[in-house]
Amino acid sequence: MAALINGGPAAFTIVLVEMISVAALSLLVLLLCYRPFERGILRLQELIIRDNRTLGVFLCIMLIIPVILLLVK
Repeated sequence: MAALINGGPAAFTIVLVEMISVAALSLLVLLLCYRPFERGILRLQELIIRDNRTLGVFLCIMLIIPVILLLVK
């Protein structure tokens, strides 16, 4: 709704296509390869929380990437 108010019909279409694309990809992952995806996510979590240094690196990355994306335009 905000896309219609702020950006008009073109913005609404872009948001709608993005929502449908994400839903379709999520459904494919859930239906076709949920178990391998789950195992991969859990392995990644174990790697990240293994020690404080890797957790710190992960948190810095999670902070720095959005800031960089906000600054680059």
